[in-house]
Amino acid sequence: MQKTLVHKLYKLLIARMATEKPRDERIQAVIEEEQKVDTTIDPQEIGKPNGAQLLSLKCNLYLHNLLDTWALEQEEGGNDILKDTKRGLYPLLVSLRKARLPSDQLVSLATVLYHLQQYESTRDKVHIQRSLESYMKLSLGNVAWPIGVTQVGIHERKIQRQDARNNTATAGIVANVMTDEQTRLWITNVKRLLTHMEQRK
Repeated sequence: MQKTLVHKLYKLLIARMATEKPRDERIQAVIEEEQKVDTTIDPQEIGKPNGAQLLSLKCNLYLHNLLDTWALEQEEGGNDILKDTKRGLYPLLVSLRKARLPSDQLVSLATVLYHLQQYESTRDKVHIQRSLESYMKLSLGNVAWPIGVTQVGIHERKIQRQDARNNTATAGIVANVMTDEQTRLWITNVKRLLTHMEQRK
Protein backbone atom coordinates (compact mmCIF):
# COMPACT_ATOMS: atom_id res chain seq x y z
CA MET A 1 0.00 0.00 0.00
CA GLN A 2 2.83 2.39 0.86
CA LYS A 3 4.60 1.73 -2.45
CA THR A 4 1.45 2.52 -4.39
CA LEU A 5 1.06 5.69 -2.35
CA VAL A 6 4.60 6.78 -3.23
CA HIS A 7 4.02 6.03 -6.92
CA LYS A 8 0.69 7.85 -6.74
CA LEU A 9 2.46 10.80 -5.13
CA TYR A 10 5.04 11.04 -7.92
CA LYS A 11 2.44 10.50 -10.64
CA LEU A 12 0.36 13.26 -9.09
CA LEU A 13 3.38 15.54 -9.09
CA ILE A 14 4.11 14.82 -12.76
CA ALA A 15 0.45 15.22 -13.71
CA ARG A 16 0.25 18.54 -11.89
CA MET A 17 3.33 19.79 -13.66
CA ALA A 18 1.91 18.74 -17.04
CA THR A 19 -1.32 20.67 -16.54
CA GLU A 20 0.67 23.80 -15.70
CA LYS A 21 -1.20 24.66 -12.55
CA PRO A 22 0.41 27.32 -10.39
CA ARG A 23 3.38 26.12 -8.38
CA ASP A 24 1.69 26.79 -5.05
CA GLU A 25 -1.20 24.48 -5.93
CA ARG A 26 1.17 21.73 -7.02
CA ILE A 27 3.15 22.00 -3.79
CA GLN A 28 -0.03 21.97 -1.72
CA ALA A 29 -1.24 18.82 -3.50
CA VAL A 30 2.07 17.05 -2.80
CA ILE A 31 1.95 18.12 0.86
CA GLU A 32 -1.60 16.76 1.19
CA GLU A 33 -0.52 13.42 -0.29
CA GLU A 34 2.54 13.24 1.94
CA GLN A 35 0.42 13.73 5.04
CA LYS A 36 -1.16 10.36 4.25
CA VAL A 37 2.21 8.56 4.35
CA ASP A 38 2.94 6.65 7.55
CA THR A 39 6.42 7.70 8.67
CA THR A 40 6.93 4.65 10.88
CA ILE A 41 10.05 2.87 9.68
CA ASP A 42 9.66 -0.89 9.52
CA PRO A 43 12.98 -2.69 10.13
CA GLN A 44 11.99 -5.19 7.43
CA GLU A 45 12.06 -2.35 4.86
CA ILE A 46 15.61 -1.29 5.69
CA GLY A 47 18.09 -2.53 3.11
CA LYS A 48 15.57 -3.71 0.52
CA PRO A 49 16.63 -2.26 -2.85
CA ASN A 50 13.09 -2.12 -4.21
CA GLY A 51 11.88 -0.19 -1.17
CA ALA A 52 14.56 2.51 -1.19
CA GLN A 53 12.26 5.18 -2.63
CA LEU A 54 9.61 4.68 0.05
CA LEU A 55 12.23 4.44 2.79
CA SER A 56 13.81 7.70 1.57
CA LEU A 57 10.41 9.41 1.69
CA LYS A 58 9.72 8.11 5.21
CA CYS A 59 13.12 9.27 6.45
CA ASN A 60 12.58 12.68 4.85
CA LEU A 61 9.14 13.14 6.40
CA TYR A 62 10.26 11.89 9.81
CA LEU A 63 13.21 14.29 9.85
CA HIS A 64 10.81 17.12 8.98
CA ASN A 65 8.56 16.01 11.86
CA LEU A 66 11.50 16.05 14.27
CA LEU A 67 12.52 19.52 13.16
CA ASP A 68 8.94 20.82 13.44
CA THR A 69 8.61 19.36 16.94
CA TRP A 70 11.91 20.95 17.95
CA ALA A 71 10.70 24.31 16.58
CA LEU A 72 7.49 24.08 18.63
CA GLU A 73 9.45 23.31 21.80
CA GLN A 74 11.99 26.05 21.17
CA GLU A 75 11.78 29.26 23.14
CA GLU A 76 11.92 32.65 21.46
CA GLY A 77 15.43 33.83 20.64
CA GLY A 78 17.08 30.48 21.32
CA ASN A 79 16.68 28.94 17.90
CA ASP A 80 20.17 29.51 16.42
CA ILE A 81 21.09 25.86 16.88
CA LEU A 82 17.82 24.81 15.26
CA LYS A 83 18.45 27.10 12.28
CA ASP A 84 21.98 25.73 11.87
CA THR A 85 20.64 22.19 12.11
CA LYS A 86 18.01 22.84 9.42
CA ARG A 87 20.64 24.43 7.20
CA GLY A 88 23.00 21.50 7.70
CA LEU A 89 20.31 18.89 7.03
CA TYR A 90 19.14 20.56 3.82
CA PRO A 91 21.45 18.54 1.49
CA LEU A 92 20.28 15.33 3.18
CA LEU A 93 16.62 16.27 2.85
CA VAL A 94 17.10 17.04 -0.84
CA SER A 95 18.88 13.71 -1.39
CA LEU A 96 16.09 11.89 0.42
CA ARG A 97 13.39 13.75 -1.51
CA LYS A 98 15.00 12.73 -4.80
CA ALA A 99 15.79 9.21 -3.46
CA ARG A 100 19.47 9.71 -4.34
CA LEU A 101 21.12 8.97 -1.02
CA PRO A 102 23.67 6.13 -1.43
CA SER A 103 22.19 2.84 -0.23
CA ASP A 104 24.73 2.27 2.55
CA GLN A 105 24.04 5.73 3.99
CA LEU A 106 20.27 5.25 3.61
CA VAL A 107 20.43 1.95 5.52
CA SER A 108 22.48 3.53 8.31
CA LEU A 109 20.28 6.62 8.51
CA ALA A 110 17.07 4.58 8.47
CA THR A 111 18.46 2.42 11.29
CA VAL A 112 19.26 5.53 13.34
CA LEU A 113 15.76 6.91 12.75
CA TYR A 114 14.08 3.55 13.44
CA HIS A 115 15.69 3.37 16.89
CA LEU A 116 14.83 7.01 17.47
CA GLN A 117 11.17 6.26 16.70
CA GLN A 118 11.30 3.33 19.11
CA TYR A 119 12.76 5.61 21.77
CA GLU A 120 10.01 8.16 21.19
CA SER A 121 7.29 5.57 21.63
CA THR A 122 8.75 3.66 24.59
CA ARG A 123 11.19 6.12 26.25
CA ASP A 124 13.47 3.13 26.78
CA LYS A 125 17.10 4.31 26.96
CA VAL A 126 18.20 1.14 25.14
CA HIS A 127 16.77 2.54 21.92
CA ILE A 128 18.54 5.87 22.18
CA GLN A 129 21.77 3.95 22.84
CA ARG A 130 21.17 1.81 19.73
CA SER A 131 20.40 4.95 17.79
CA LEU A 132 23.72 6.45 18.87
CA GLU A 133 25.56 3.23 17.95
CA SER A 134 23.93 3.30 14.52
CA TYR A 135 24.95 6.93 14.19
CA MET A 136 28.55 5.97 14.89
CA LYS A 137 28.39 3.37 12.12
CA LEU A 138 26.95 5.99 9.79
CA SER A 139 29.67 8.50 10.61
CA LEU A 140 32.49 5.97 10.23
CA GLY A 141 31.27 4.60 6.92
CA ASN A 142 33.19 1.54 5.75
CA VAL A 143 36.58 2.44 7.18
CA ALA A 144 38.58 -0.76 7.55
CA TRP A 145 41.06 0.56 10.13
CA PRO A 146 39.53 3.60 11.82
CA ILE A 147 42.42 3.98 14.28
CA GLY A 148 45.12 3.94 11.60
CA VAL A 149 46.75 0.62 12.52
CA THR A 150 47.77 -1.47 9.50
CA GLN A 151 50.41 -3.82 10.89
CA VAL A 152 49.19 -5.52 14.02
CA GLY A 153 50.65 -8.99 14.13
CA ILE A 154 52.21 -12.03 12.48
CA HIS A 155 49.37 -12.36 9.98
CA GLU A 156 49.80 -8.87 8.57
CA ARG A 157 50.80 -9.98 5.04
CA LYS A 158 47.73 -12.15 4.66
CA ILE A 159 45.48 -9.35 5.89
CA GLN A 160 47.20 -6.83 3.59
CA ARG A 161 46.61 -9.13 0.61
CA GLN A 162 42.95 -9.47 1.57
CA ASP A 163 42.62 -5.71 1.97
CA ALA A 164 44.25 -5.17 -1.43
CA ARG A 165 41.73 -7.56 -3.04
CA ASN A 166 38.85 -5.89 -1.24
CA ASN A 167 40.03 -2.45 -2.29
CA THR A 168 40.16 -3.45 -5.96
CA ALA A 169 36.71 -5.02 -5.67
CA THR A 170 35.27 -1.87 -4.15
CA ALA A 171 37.10 0.70 -6.27
CA GLY A 172 35.31 4.02 -6.34
CA ILE A 173 33.65 3.61 -2.94
CA VAL A 174 34.60 6.30 -0.45
CA ALA A 175 36.08 4.66 2.63
CA ASN A 176 35.14 7.45 4.98
CA VAL A 177 31.90 9.32 4.39
CA MET A 178 33.20 12.26 6.41
CA THR A 179 35.59 13.26 3.61
CA ASP A 180 32.76 14.97 1.71
CA GLU A 181 31.96 18.33 3.32
CA GLN A 182 28.20 18.24 2.65
CA THR A 183 27.91 14.70 3.98
CA ARG A 184 29.97 15.56 7.04
CA LEU A 185 27.70 18.52 7.69
CA TRP A 186 24.42 16.58 7.57
CA ILE A 187 25.85 13.67 9.57
CA THR A 188 26.93 16.14 12.26
CA ASN A 189 23.46 17.65 12.29
CA VAL A 190 21.83 14.23 12.62
CA LYS A 191 23.87 13.97 15.82
CA ARG A 192 22.42 17.29 16.96
CA LEU A 193 18.93 15.89 16.46
CA LEU A 194 19.85 12.79 18.46
CA THR A 195 21.26 14.92 21.26
CA HIS A 196 18.13 17.05 21.31
CA MET A 197 15.89 13.98 21.45
CA GLU A 198 17.99 12.48 24.23
CA GLN A 199 17.73 15.66 26.31
CA ARG A 200 13.97 16.06 25.80
CA LYS A 201 11.80 15.45 28.82
